[in-house]
Amino acid sequence: MISSLAAKLAAKQFVVTGELTPPKGTDLSRVFAAAGLLRGSVDAINVTESPRARMTMDPRAVAKLLQDQGFETIVQVTSRDRNRIAVQSDLLGAAALGLRNFVFMGGDSPAAGDHPDAKPVFDLTASGLLAAAEALRNGRDHAGNALTGRPTCSSAPPAIRVRRDSMPKSRTHGGKSTPAPECCRRRPSTTATRCCDSSMR
Repeated sequence: MISSLAAKLAAKQFVVTGELTPPKGTDLSRVFAAAGLLRGSVDAINVTESPRARMTMDPRAVAKLLQDQGFETIVQVTSRDRNRIAVQSDLLGAAALGLRNFVFMGGDSPAAGDHPDAKPVFDLTASGLLAAAEALRNGRDHAGNALTGRPTCSSAPPAIRVRRDSMPKSRTHGGKSTPAPECCRRRPSTTATRCCDSSMR
């Protein structure tokens, strides 16, 4: 099933998204209240992943709960805290939960966050994360091994934007970089965005 957001992007419609940060804890009341204020005014809600390297609840859990309330979500995926094995595992799990839209970025350095002694990973650049997602979409993992069941992107044209401000040697995956719609643009950082339908088939 193609996400509503992907369909609108494919039709080159102007879309509006809001952004919510999961709580540092388990109380989601403020997140749900803020989402309620956005209902009817945005096409999707972007759920951040421990922004500014400040630990918060996993965005996939929050996105799933928001989706159950009728919101379309965009899940942030960073390489700051996970290597390529963990990232791919997370993407497959998100797909199994019915999450469809993702934005990929390097993430902020832990040195500036609330766990400054945390070891940064950055195994993949933002475009490397996108390449891993593309491989999964095509039925293979990042190392080329076959999957049993795969997340499938929608038929909408890719919405990809790579920014090279924070991580050197980042490059556009497959030469497919195109200007991203405004909804997919992020604050200055190395960012690659794919708005896609990642339901399992």
